[in-house]
Amino acid sequence: MNPSRVHHRVSIMGLLILTGGFPGRSLPAQDPGWRTLDEFRYRGFPGLSTQPRGVLADRQGNLLVCGFAHVGAGCSPEALLEPCSHWLVRRSQDDGRTWETVDDFYFDSLLRSTPWPRWIGMDRAGHVYVAGSYVVRRSTDGGSSWLTVHYEPEDELGFEVFLVSHTGDALYIDGQRSGLHESRDSGESWQLVSGPTGRRRAMVDSPRGLFAWTVRNQQTPDELSVIEVSADGGRSWSDVDLISVGDPYWQVTDLMADASGTVYASLTQWGDEIAGVPSLWILKRSADGGSTWDTISKQSSANSPWYLEETILAADSAGAIFAAGAGRSLGGSTWTTLKSTDQGVNWRLSDVFGTDYNWPLAITIDARDNVYVVSPQRAPNARGQMWFVRALASQDSGDLPFRRGDSNEDKALDLSDAVSTLEYLFRGGRAPACPDAADANDDGRLDLSDAVYTLNALFLGGPQPPAPGTDGCGPDPTEDELSTCKFSGVGC
Repeated sequence: MNPSRVHHRVSIMGLLILTGGFPGRSLPAQDPGWRTLDEFRYRGFPGLSTQPRGVLADRQGNLLVCGFAHVGAGCSPEALLEPCSHWLVRRSQDDGRTWETVDDFYFDSLLRSTPWPRWIGMDRAGHVYVAGSYVVRRSTDGGSSWLTVHYEPEDELGFEVFLVSHTGDALYIDGQRSGLHESRDSGESWQLVSGPTGRRRAMVDSPRGLFAWTVRNQQTPDELSVIEVSADGGRSWSDVDLISVGDPYWQVTDLMADASGTVYASLTQWGDEIAGVPSLWILKRSADGGSTWDTISKQSSANSPWYLEETILAADSAGAIFAAGAGRSLGGSTWTTLKSTDQGVNWRLSDVFGTDYNWPLAITIDARDNVYVVSPQRAPNARGQMWFVRALASQDSGDLPFRRGDSNEDKALDLSDAVSTLEYLFRGGRAPACPDAADANDDGRLDLSDAVYTLNALFLGGPQPPAPGTDGCGPDPTEDELSTCKFSGVGC
């Protein structure tokens, strides 16, 4: 982002706040289900910054958020002997009601800066990866323990992108100096698949190939910004859309692929509002592997209530698109989430949160169609930033199928299910991803009687668990107060 643009935009934002926003603009209805799941400041330090950078809902029902904290020497007077930055991962195992920090990683030296995690993803085996700067860390147990699987300090400018292939078979990282690397063994080894050709700032995998936004000849008169595609796992690339030539004020803020393979590109063209030139948010779409692109939405900062900056995208299983960014519906620059049910042509307001100059940094939608957005917010005492996690629950999450008694989601009723329930109840074990499945006797509660019921059914000839039973999966036929399954098909 160009610094002069930042100054001009902030000046205009101040005027908008003082005058109550754009004249004649009313605030449309929002989705009522949004709630704040986490408000976190590292160790309570009122220091410089605690920022979330990525969010993931894994197959075990864990919600994981990665980010960093500035707390140590040179950052906060409360922690002079600490490293300046801490790499953090926080986890919730109960739909966001409680959280714990499961990874607090830093280099044990004041001479080496700890990298910032910027991406989080999961492969087909359920392993979780967090990547940032020149480090990749992996967890094979839902976030309880972590291991550094890739470290490349030679790439001083760091990894720009990290992603897991849509099939879950390959991991990719790309560095401005080191090029694009691939791993097919859960990050144990990495192979160079193509050398550096520019600075890839965003990348997405789809059934039609890898798509990337790449900037070449950066900060020169010949700067070139393109979208490119690779059909062979990143080994060769072809330019499929020219974004700009010699104009650094065009920015692709995100690339997204939906389940059909259609690719969306979110673009911003920065204007100069002091000179009367508005900024534009543009959404483009390609349904044919990048051969053709359609502009499906164009919003102006001058007159559109749906204009967003730093926009990020996600799509649910029904094809609805959520766009999160810094919006101006309330005046100023405010964390805003929009929703479109017609592939991005028309938008409505879904959520507005906070009033500080901030924007969402990551968005994801889980297999139950729950939406999660993370962003920093200025702390109440105006010293530093806290990280926030917001969620919109799916309206259809109560109808997901499950197997009664299968507490550990291994597709069978056996002794391990009773053990899993007891571990959760009395030893702080992992919460069941589907509480209704763990409710073996279907009394609407999760307690000791469920483990006893399972043991009676297995070893003492007691009754089998009620519907939907243990031989197949189905919805819960009875009403209760248990939280719903965290994703469809748990143990099915």
